[in-house]
Amino acid sequence: MATPARRHRWLTGIREELAAGGRLYEIEVEEEVRLWLETLSDAEYAHVLRLAELLAVRGPELTEPYAKRLEHGVLELRPGPYRITYWLPAGRRAAVLLTCFRKRRDNDRPAKERAYRAKAACEAHHHGPGEHDVWSRTAKEAGR
Repeated sequence: MATPARRHRWLTGIREELAAGGRLYEIEVEEEVRLWLETLSDAEYAHVLRLAELLAVRGPELTEPYAKRLEHGVLELRPGPYRITYWLPAGRRAAVLLTCFRKRRDNDRPAKERAYRAKAACEAHHHGPGEHDVWSRTAKEAGR
């Protein structure tokens, strides 16, 4: 669990970015991730939300331990035992959350392959903003 000081330091970074006129990356979600988010407890949801907000601020500069590059332009957010795969469409300030899975020690290759296929399908069928749900702080509350 993050200590209040750590949480405050993280929130300060977001406030500083916005105060400096920074533009946030829009967080868009594919259906699989949207449905998964609805199943999370409030504590799990809050943890994932913090990482998504960090992704919104840092975009492609977000690195380990929060995010990791995979293959084929796919990255993963790393909230505890879960992995949320995403990609950053060229020419847009957006991150599209593709798939989610529970981290396993032995072999995550099938889950990663599924993410690569989801990215390819997303690229082929979605050609810009407005074709995904946009995740906001109140997305979970709106779905209930």
